[in-house]
Amino acid sequence: MQHPTANLILGYEKTCNCERDILIGVLRANKIEVLEIGFDDSAYLTKYDVAIFIPSSDRDIQMFDSLRGLRCPTIIAGRYVSNVFPLSMRSPRSSQIIVIGEPYKTITELTSKQTLLDKFVGRTILGQLWNPTGIRLPSATECVNSTVSILTSIGCEKCCAYCPYGSLHRKIYGDNFSRRERSGIEVFEECNLAIRNGANTIQFVADQVFSEVSHNNEQLALLASLCKMGFTSRVSLVFNITPTAVINNRELLLALDKVFELCPTLSIESLDDRALQLFDVGFCADDAIQAVRILTEWDLAFRFNYIFEHPWKTEEGLSDELERMTVIAEIVSGLAPVRQLLLAGDLFTHTYRALNGAPLELHMSLANRKRCMSAAFLNVLKVALDTIVFEATQLTIRDDVMHSLIQRCWLARFPLFS
Repeated sequence: MQHPTANLILGYEKTCNCERDILIGVLRANKIEVLEIGFDDSAYLTKYDVAIFIPSSDRDIQMFDSLRGLRCPTIIAGRYVSNVFPLSMRSPRSSQIIVIGEPYKTITELTSKQTLLDKFVGRTILGQLWNPTGIRLPSATECVNSTVSILTSIGCEKCCAYCPYGSLHRKIYGDNFSRRERSGIEVFEECNLAIRNGANTIQFVADQVFSEVSHNNEQLALLASLCKMGFTSRVSLVFNITPTAVINNRELLLALDKVFELCPTLSIESLDDRALQLFDVGFCADDAIQAVRILTEWDLAFRFNYIFEHPWKTEEGLSDELERMTVIAEIVSGLAPVRQLLLAGDLFTHTYRALNGAPLELHMSLANRKRCMSAAFLNVLKVALDTIVFEATQLTIRDDVMHSLIQRCWLARFPLFS
């Protein structure tokens, strides 16, 4: 029999919406009451059986530690906890349980069974891996600005150097950690419900939406076939994808393109092969260019994830990047000028966003990052950003705006020839 539990999700305002939504979806699927509150509402903590705390920063943890009158058992979990725990070696208090690793299945069991809660209170435990079936994310039934997020899988096959998620979970779970797809039937039913509720944009949420191994996307292929038979309206589909996944899953992407308006974000990361090797992303710059060519030929409304600024930047690498950016500018030259400008902005203005939460940021401040960059790099970055801002304010954007911007960056890179 389930122990009647009211659960409090603290700190969710700043944490990853995906993690929050999955946890709430899992709890509700198991008929566990969930009440979301913020730190300002902590006076209500005395009324409930269990509090679940998902911090996203040291400040969240400090604010939580400063709360008074918290008598109920508290489960502390989430990616931030898993990332910093090996560094801090934080010990749980007598009323706390710290869950390292994947929290969803373990939190569900702890909040459902009083005996388990009593057994593990005051201890740090490893979360059990979870098979993502039988849940629905909160936003699947609540259209926010006509956009709905839908979970397609849990886990990741990759171990990118700038992201601690894959590498950390491989260390603690070994070969048992993998990308696990949700049922294509469940995802289809959720998409259908979202469209009936008025959604015009569906965002696929996952650490790795598409496997780079085509036969590992079995449920997404099932989803595509179900959508082809069952959808009456065409909505936008937003997702992240790597160049390798584009190259290896062209048939699946074309099948999805028949029922959705695909709006992928292509995770190029860099066009410098040395940086890509350091990032350990499993593809090269030529693969990235090939993926851009494919998405452009299909006329998809794609965007880029790109890490232009990083501590391993060299002048030689910068030259390689600009040379390959020129190739990309040529590939996308037939797109509308506004779309070219957006892509150019992605190449220069998403600086460091993809490194958010990586161990690198624990010891590198903005000032340190600036000091390690060459004058040539800083000059190129300034010219690029100034040009993007200028073009964005014009009533008529030039037809070859991206090519023109890259040429300006070349001149900034080699000022003696300007």
